Amino acid sequence: MAAASQQRRSTGQKCPHPEFLSRRVSSIPEIPELVRHSRFHAWRIQHASDRQHDGRMITAVLEAVHTAALASWFGCMCYSVMFVQKHPMRAREPAVWEVFVTEMVHGVRWIVLGTMAVIFPSWVALIVIRLTAQGSDTLWLSLVSAKSVLLVAVVLLFVYVSWHLWPLRIFALPEELPPIDRKFLNASQGLVLTLGSALAIGVVAGHV
Repeated sequence: MAAASQQRRSTGQKCPHPEFLSRRVSSIPEIPELVRHSRFHAWRIQHASDRQHDGRMITAVLEAVHTAALASWFGCMCYSVMFVQKHPMRAREPAVWEVFVTEMVHGVRWIVLGTMAVIFPSWVALIVIRLTAQGSDTLWLSLVSAKSVLLVAVVLLFVYVSWHLWPLRIFALPEELPPIDRKFLNASQGLVLTLGSALAIGVVAGHV
């Protein structure tokens, strides 16, 4: 210390004032305060990580529910087009076939409405979560828009089949059934196409 003071005197430097030194020392945070700040910072990091984990879990559950509901409807329509509507009874015994089909689909409309009540809210929730958490980009917006248009087309086709074609089919004369049957087949194929496309696009949109 004496040598340092002598060196400062020889070079013309002045020793720092004691009050200045005391302010410098008092401005240094105490160790407990530093520990408190570090713990709070670690807690904030852990809290943010937990929130991100919870958000990913919610998104995963919504995606699973949405995809399962959409895939079940798609599978039912594929079965209808590929097997039910190509049953040999359709050509061999048309009258028996009509009774069979009418009995088979009785009440299915409400099951489909329940499925739609799962598909659309979960789809809207997935869009809102993605926009809130990650924002959007051109590719994702294009995929989401395409799937949304397809889902609207699915609803329109379902309404057309349920509330237009089925009343025509129930009250049609035997000679009026073939053209109505062809309309049914076309509408069913349209549902398979739109549901399958919406399902595939949704899977891709969830990974971009």
